Amino acid sequence: MKKNIFIPVVGQFTNVGDAMHRRELLGWLNEIGTLHVFVGNAPECFVEALDLPVSAKVYTSLARWLGHLLLSPYKRTHFVFNPGEITVGKRRLIFECLLLPFEWIIKIKRGKVMRIGIAAVSNANVKYRRFWFFIFKQSDKIYWRTIQSSQLFGLGEVIPDLAFYSPKFNAIDNQREYLVVSMRNDRPVPSVAWINSIRFFAHQHGLKIAVVSQVRMDNERGIFLAEKLQAKKFLWDDNVGHNSQEELVRKLYLKTRIVVSDRLHVLIAAITNGALPSVILTQASDKIKDHFDVVGIQDISYLSSTEEQNVKFLNEQIDRRDEVYAAVYQAQNRLSQVRAEVCEILK
Repeated sequence: MKKNIFIPVVGQFTNVGDAMHRRELLGWLNEIGTLHVFVGNAPECFVEALDLPVSAKVYTSLARWLGHLLLSPYKRTHFVFNPGEITVGKRRLIFECLLLPFEWIIKIKRGKVMRIGIAAVSNANVKYRRFWFFIFKQSDKIYWRTIQSSQLFGLGEVIPDLAFYSPKFNAIDNQREYLVVSMRNDRPVPSVAWINSIRFFAHQHGLKIAVVSQVRMDNERGIFLAEKLQAKKFLWDDNVGHNSQEELVRKLYLKTRIVVSDRLHVLIAAITNGALPSVILTQASDKIKDHFDVVGIQDISYLSSTEEQNVKFLNEQIDRRDEVYAAVYQAQNRLSQVRAEVCEILK
């Protein structure tokens, strides 16, 4: 009997990566039943990028979505949380408490509550840890996307980020003539040594430099870097939708040998199209390290130092092709197993 799957997909609507991993999960859930998707005030191009089936029910009203959840039939109703990061702070805790009655109603209806592809983010020691533990225990199954998240609460399984799942990895060597750069606009501006090391490394390996944006707010940093690096720009114009921008950058990644970025889903989109990932940070952060550790790709994240050290780091990364490709194959195989597990739990 067809199931009803209720899932919110609100996120950062000007971020290609936020559509990528949500689209993957929705594709899995579509195999089980009818999707009831709360999109909030998401723009049409973001909803389009989710690649929802014709049968999906899309809601912009939270009250209407929750109302349909309450009326959904016994033994035919499941709730799946939005994939992505959860900031374990007071504001999120209040939101989680408001959802608890609806989770309990799902359970009374003999349905399942699941969290798939999430990460717990905390800037300090977690307050109300026992309460958070109680909240997470209400889920029938949790699949974290970082080891640290699982260790923080001592429950759930760890899986690769959902965006690793597709496209199906193809290691065919195209003519890879580009070095791609994509940097966050909310981090310190790259130093002169950072910029010089990119230019030297590209010249050393005969690579053209291209600057990419998968998040609209990064366009400003992209313009700056394109000028300093004398690079071709693939920024995200206001009149371009999610699908078009993702298609644009993925075509570029197929012609890219190595990507330098501090954006997680830039690196994941690049790596699934055969480009090697590398991170030269302008500010200390473990986010990318934590996610790539899960798939067995370690030591790709490095805090910028001297020009000589930066170039040395990039040369180490460009020689890791076989290791990185093998890790991507394993990540996609693991996610295939998780997909089958999810379908079995919810069917």
